[in-house]
Amino acid sequence: MTTDASDLEPRLRDTLTRTADAVVDRPRPALSWEKPGATATVTELAGRRPRLRTVVRIAAPVAVAAAVAAAVALPGGPAVNAPARSVPLQETALLAPGSDVPLQAGQYLYTKTTYQTTQKGDVPITAVDEYWVPQDATGEWTYRATAYDPATGQPVPRFYDPVTAEPITGPHVETAPCGHFAHPEDTSCTDAGSWDVPTPRFIANLPTDPAALGALLVEWGDRWTRLAEGNGYPVGSGSALDQEYATLHEPMTAASNLAESTVGMSQPFSHALEQAIAELPGVVARPATNLDGVPGTSYAAVASDGWGVSDAMVFDADGNYIGTPTSAVVVGAADQAGVAPAGR
Repeated sequence: MTTDASDLEPRLRDTLTRTADAVVDRPRPALSWEKPGATATVTELAGRRPRLRTVVRIAAPVAVAAAVAAAVALPGGPAVNAPARSVPLQETALLAPGSDVPLQAGQYLYTKTTYQTTQKGDVPITAVDEYWVPQDATGEWTYRATAYDPATGQPVPRFYDPVTAEPITGPHVETAPCGHFAHPEDTSCTDAGSWDVPTPRFIANLPTDPAALGALLVEWGDRWTRLAEGNGYPVGSGSALDQEYATLHEPMTAASNLAESTVGMSQPFSHALEQAIAELPGVVARPATNLDGVPGTSYAAVASDGWGVSDAMVFDADGNYIGTPTSAVVVGAADQAGVAPAGR
């Protein structure tokens, strides 16, 4: 794919932000299960990679993100959330991430995401985010942040003390119930989850039929855009090509958000997601590797004029989501919070 994102952004913005100015821009409230924000005592040197990615990244005002977590039902259809079952979690056949084996009692869902970013002064670093999530997502989550110099492999600090402005060496670790790292005192949550907060129970309730799952990706992407654009969406003045960009972009970014926000999909579900993505309109499959050099197949939406309108998602030969060409995702079942599974 040979596209220039700097040219694509204005073209997408022209279509997707026509009514976004009507939304008041204000700080977005912290969401359950969201990646930790800055705390009162520690600030991060490098901007964290958002775990919950905006589906319409270019256009969606930050003020609408909180509304998505509540799965607002828009006119003409029900809420997108999969219904939460009223049975104990163990009866949902929760599988270990990256496998088809049930999680054992007391085990944690584990995910490690490695990606390239920059520190202050645009100094490149390779950052690593790790999460340990209990099977009951209302329990205590653990988050660990580390980083290293991509050229030398030496550890580098990611956070600094806001009082002394001195970098903090060593791993940065946070724990909080429900994944409320920014507000650990807030325990008002359930494990039902949503498309924006895909807890283990939520994933267990999603369909594994590729056609049904693909239809949900289309619906979710469209509804997020409607939340950002207002009731007047779609705007008729956009060109046919602009409308094509939006149509192809929405479900792929919904799929990417789902894959990156969950803390480790099982192999059967990840494979179903790959099949659903492969059947979306405009999606092109190509051989690719993730940041760690693991080979697989990448999927990205390409418009009729050859422009790429989505990020590439890479799946390995077994159908496990392993990241993107610029990131790597590793998942597994951990026996102890703060301790990575063997081989991870």
